[in-house]
Amino acid sequence: MMKIKAKIWIYPLVIMGIAAILVSSCKKDSANTYSVIYNGNGSTSGSVPFDDNSYKTGSIATVLGNTESLKKIGFSFADWNAASDGTGTDYTPDATITIGSMNVTLYANWVVGGKLTVAIADATNFNGHTIYYAIFDSNSTDPDTGVPTGNIVGQGGINIVDNSGFTVTGVSSSDQSEKLFDNGTYYFFGMVDMNDNAPTMGYIPDSGDKYGNFLTAVIDGDATLTLTEGDFPLTW
Repeated sequence: MMKIKAKIWIYPLVIMGIAAILVSSCKKDSANTYSVIYNGNGSTSGSVPFDDNSYKTGSIATVLGNTESLKKIGFSFADWNAASDGTGTDYTPDATITIGSMNVTLYANWVVGGKLTVAIADATNFNGHTIYYAIFDSNSTDPDTGVPTGNIVGQGGINIVDNSGFTVTGVSSSDQSEKLFDNGTYYFFGMVDMNDNAPTMGYIPDSGDKYGNFLTAVIDGDATLTLTEGDFPLTW
């Protein structure tokens, strides 16, 4: 009777011991595999990229770009950062990270302002001309001339060249990608043709110059302002 009782108690102990070893082994294997996680850090649209790789300590991970059009109203995406407040290490797309002993979280790094792109739509009458523009910091105008009286904060030119009659919307554009505009600020957008002489900073068109309507654009994150024939003189 004693032997039988001993066997009855021994088998459960052996089974429990094997189970404990298996659980311990699984935990050890799992702990040695890590992920790179991307965090939108307050984004308002789009999605974070997803890295489905599993990394072990010492392996190299390649940083993904903003491939899913992640955006935040009033801000532009700069890069990724190891800290949510931007005080950590910056990581640009295609940079590499050496994986340590924990998961890596990369936060979207946002800078204040948005990018403004100016596009010409259905530009049938603009072939061969350079359209100059000036961006003003207020919507105030001279009551007699309708010309903005604010300060010019940006300017440039769009060279219109032949492209099958300009039947496709947005055949020519000027991208102010290096200039950030404050979110929610209104700008007058003046289009000026001055015989291919660009306006200088601080220039206000006088009555002898040909210019189109002054438009108002609200910069709210990345934005595109599309201009049509009605925004310009139809004769040159």
